Amino acid sequence: MIFLQSDFVLFTFLCVVSLLAVADGTFTTNPNEQVTKEGGSAYFFCIFEEDLGDGMELAWLRSGIRISNIYNEVIPNVVDDPSRYTIESAENRYGLSIRHIKRSDATEYACAVYNSNIETKKAEAAVLIVNEIPQKPVCLIVDDSYTEGTEATIKCRVENTNPPATVKWKIGNEILNTDEMEETGKSEWKYYTYKFWPSYNDNRATYTCQVTTEADENFVDNCTTGAINVLYKPRVNIQESATINEGQEAVIFCEADANPEALTYSWTFEPQIPEDKIRLENNNKILRILNPTKNLNQTKVICTSRNKVGYASAYVNLVIRSPQLKTYNTGSVYDPALSDNQVNEDQGLAFTVPLILALAGGCSVLFLFLLLIPICYIHMFGRKSVMTPDGRIIAQPDIYFEPRDRIMPPLPGLPDGLTWVRSVGVQVPGEAESESSFYAEISGSRKSACSAYGSYTGYGTYGRRSTYI
Repeated sequence: MIFLQSDFVLFTFLCVVSLLAVADGTFTTNPNEQVTKEGGSAYFFCIFEEDLGDGMELAWLRSGIRISNIYNEVIPNVVDDPSRYTIESAENRYGLSIRHIKRSDATEYACAVYNSNIETKKAEAAVLIVNEIPQKPVCLIVDDSYTEGTEATIKCRVENTNPPATVKWKIGNEILNTDEMEETGKSEWKYYTYKFWPSYNDNRATYTCQVTTEADENFVDNCTTGAINVLYKPRVNIQESATINEGQEAVIFCEADANPEALTYSWTFEPQIPEDKIRLENNNKILRILNPTKNLNQTKVICTSRNKVGYASAYVNLVIRSPQLKTYNTGSVYDPALSDNQVNEDQGLAFTVPLILALAGGCSVLFLFLLLIPICYIHMFGRKSVMTPDGRIIAQPDIYFEPRDRIMPPLPGLPDGLTWVRSVGVQVPGEAESESSFYAEISGSRKSACSAYGSYTGYGTYGRRSTYI
């Protein structure tokens, strides 16, 4: 029985020695360390110096765990998303490609020789370093609103990555001082703060947190705070009317820019102005001083506006001048009672509303008169259309004859008695040429009759033809 057990042990030892006999070769090339960014890719390979014997195979290890089988395929359920891994084998070269790198891929990778699923030789492991890309930052506003002159803080929450992100607070293109603040203990987030003392100019301003990283020089991401709400007391501005003449009503406007909106407006005077000379309108924003007199000259008029943050004032000094007699181009004398309808000493007659209307009416009449001249000319001297009772227009010829009869007194050399004369006027187109003129021929008998009783004189178509009988 003891002999049998010793034989079995010896047999087992010989089998193991025979199995490990081909594992005496070495890896001439080990995988190299890889550094890549999140979302990138990595490639490892190793070279074994001897051919593999029967039953021997190369396999890839991830964190010391075998991830490939004899068919150079990734073993399911061993790695996250096996489709990202590709294994290639060419002679003694054994490669491993990984796409779409994740942070969880940052670990050790090695290749090894297996004989009947037993690891017999292992190459040195290589580390995959994954540079992490920060997630989108988040801008935080500590308070809903900030009061002017008090400290305000805004925060930017950025993922704690390797390598650390670069964070800048900006307003427009201006880079602001940024402080880094990490939560106590190990945290996946870091907070980058900016502290400032806002003024009314910061109201509705937008601050931007910009994030970049060494892992990807093209990576830029940011977030914004939105419009900052800054509460501030009123900024008061007074708009006064033009120079005031004595007796002329003064109108003064008071405006205030405030957040929240100004609640009240009030007026004070130094020295005091009688209440019967003051009128307030539009929630006290408009002040009217009625019939100001010379004694109000240089009076300080103060407008004060308030909101829940505080109050502020602005003032203006009244300038009241006495009316003066002025001579205008028309020779009229300045009348203070008509000062609103007259102009200053550098101008002539004032263009009042009645005067403007009178000038407009005169221009209209003149225009109509000039328009009627060509209309009347066309109507009087133009060719008139002749119409039949049923409304048809009778065409008028370009050439027509107009006979005219009259009795001529006795002429010397003619028989005594009155002479009847017929004149014929001929109208022809203006473009007719003299060569186209014609003369009416009188028959021989007619000529004889004319010779017996008088004479005949004829003119071309551009003159007159007269026959004396």
